[in-house]
Amino acid sequence: MEKQVIEYVIKIIGASDNPDYEKIAQATLEFCEQNRLNPDVSPDDIKEIHEIVALFEDHDVALVHLSTLSDDITDVTIPFRNLKEKGIQKVESRVQELELFKVIYDAANPINRITNYCLVKGDTRAKIELQIRKKMVAGWKPYGGIAIAPSSGSAEGNTNYVQALVKFSQSLDWDANTHLD
Repeated sequence: MEKQVIEYVIKIIGASDNPDYEKIAQATLEFCEQNRLNPDVSPDDIKEIHEIVALFEDHDVALVHLSTLSDDITDVTIPFRNLKEKGIQKVESRVQELELFKVIYDAANPINRITNYCLVKGDTRAKIELQIRKKMVAGWKPYGGIAIAPSSGSAEGNTNYVQALVKFSQSLDWDANTHLD
């Protein structure tokens, strides 16, 4: 198929959201007759050109690709199949890349590496600090800020200080599901 014919078909396909291959083939035949070009165009040829344009997602790139092929449109099917397969491989590769990113993100995310959790409380700031230091020596890490709440059952003005502490897994290949069950 001649380059002018391919350009014409791509132009018509680009102007249509849902191309009618029969009508485009008929219009292309008329275009060929008016411009004294080879009128050997079928709806199947139009469909293959449309699929290649859709694959490349760019009319100019599709035109360059199609114009480098032989004049016989049937030669388009072999490269198209190869391109389609490469496109599928590219999508599969991207999915694998995203899955790997998720594994790396999960391993690096400290929340996913928490293996144990506890709360310590004290009725004075000095007492809570002492409790936190003891826990830290045992490998616990403060997690979040201190909560201050009124002490229940005591005189007005008394408060409780509460601090969450956690332990993290040291392994980067740690599995959150194992520890969250």
